[in-house]
Amino acid sequence: MGEGCSLHLYDPENAVNRPTASVLLEQGTPTIMAEIEGVQRDLILDTGSNISILQPGVSRSDMRCTSVKPYEVPGETLKFRGQQTVWFVFNEHEFKH
Repeated sequence: MGEGCSLHLYDPENAVNRPTASVLLEQGTPTIMAEIEGVQRDLILDTGSNISILQPGVSRSDMRCTSVKPYEVPGETLKFRGQQTVWFVFNEHEFKH
């Protein structure tokens, strides 16, 4: 191969197996179907957010106090009750978030 050329090889021994899943576009918003406490839910994917927000009653897990103060786009502080650890099932895999 000449100078300045590159070659990318696929090596199955070094490949990372990643689960795949369907992402729906509902009115331009990427969503997934996940199960929380036995109920199928549409969850919005926001890869730019560092927290996830659920409506009250989605999970019955214990609510804890938090010092996090998230802001909405115009700059107002969001009002929320606290922090929870929620287990959910997505693409046949269970996650804790």
